[in-house]
Amino acid sequence: MLYNTSQDELPNERKIVKLCEYAAKNPLRIPKIAKYLEERCYKELRSEHIKLVKIIAESFNKLLSICKAQITYFAVDVLNVTSELLDYSKDEAIQALGC
Repeated sequence: MLYNTSQDELPNERKIVKLCEYAAKNPLRIPKIAKYLEERCYKELRSEHIKLVKIIAESFNKLLSICKAQITYFAVDVLNVTSELLDYSKDEAIQALGC
C-alpha cells in the first residue's frame, strides 16, 4: 500500500519508489498499475480525500520519471488523471497537482 489509511501520515516514499522500480522491471504490468492508480484517484476525489489524491499524483510523477521508456503503457491514464485534477473545482491545490 502506497499510502496509510490515516489522513495525517505522510506518503511512504520508499513504497512509491519500490512500486516504480517494479514497474520498470515488469513493463507489461504498467497498464494494470496505472489503471489502478487512475481509478483510485477518481474514488479519492469523490470522497474528498485530498491527502490520498496527492499521494497518487506523486506516484504518477515518480512513474513518469522512472519509466520514461515505457510511457506508452500509461500515458492515457496520466492524461485522464491530469484532466480530472485540472477540472476539480473544489480545491485549487488539487488543480495545481494537474499542472
